[in-house]
Amino acid sequence: MPSADAPGAVRWKDVVYDETHNLSLRMCVPPAGAGKVPVLVYFHGVGFCVGSFAEPNFHAACLRLAASLPAVVLSADYRLAPEHSLPAAFDDAGSVFSWLRAQAAAGTDPWLASSADLGRLFVSGDSPGANIAHHAAVRAGPGGGVRLAGCVLLWPYFGGERRTASEAACPADVFLTLPRVASRASEGDTCAGALARMLESSPLAVEWRPQRRHRRMKLLCKDLTYGRLKVGVGAVIDPSPANQG
Repeated sequence: MPSADAPGAVRWKDVVYDETHNLSLRMCVPPAGAGKVPVLVYFHGVGFCVGSFAEPNFHAACLRLAASLPAVVLSADYRLAPEHSLPAAFDDAGSVFSWLRAQAAAGTDPWLASSADLGRLFVSGDSPGANIAHHAAVRAGPGGGVRLAGCVLLWPYFGGERRTASEAACPADVFLTLPRVASRASEGDTCAGALARMLESSPLAVEWRPQRRHRRMKLLCKDLTYGRLKVGVGAVIDPSPANQG
C-alpha cells in the first residue's frame, strides 16, 4: 500500500516484481514536481541470509535517497540463504531488470511512467547487497528501454573458497568475525547460525575460482570505470588490518 506519512512528501509502495517467487520491491518516489528523475535499484545487505527492504534502517535510507538525490528508488528483496543458496539472489536481481524492461515497454505502473527516467538507471547495494549489485551490473545488457548508467558499491562483500587476508586474521575490533558468529550460533541464535553456515560454505565459489577472483575484479572494475558504466566504490574488496586507519 502507498504510504500516508512518508517524510518530505516522498511516496512509497510495495510492488511484486516476481510472482513465481513472490518477491517484491519497495518503490520510493520523490515529491511531485521533480519531473523525470534517475532510477536507483538498491539491494540490502546482512549476510545473504537475513534482512528485507521493510527493515526500518533500509526503509529510512531509501526514503532519504529518493528525496535528496532526487531519484526513484527501488529497494528489492531477494531469496535468502540457507534455503536459497547463490546464485538465486543474482537471478532475482536479473528479474528486477526484466521487470523494469517490461515496465519501459508497457508503462503499466503510473508512478514509474510519470517519474522515472529509465535511460538513467543506477544499481547499488551494501555489503552482500553490493555483491548482488555488482553481478546485476555485469549481467545487464543494453536495450529494452533501460540503460544502466552507473553502479555504486557500498562496503562490498566478496569472498571465495579461500579466506581473504582480513578473514584469516579476524581482527578483534571489527563488528563481525567468524568466531563471533560461531559463538552466537552455538547459543541458539538462528539468524547467526544461518550466517555462520553461509560463511563456512563460501557460496560465492559457485561464481569464481579463488585464484582468479582478484584478477577478474580488477579487470571488471576497469571495464566498469572506463567503459559504458560509471562506478563508485564505498570500500576496498579486502580491508585487511594493515589498510585500515
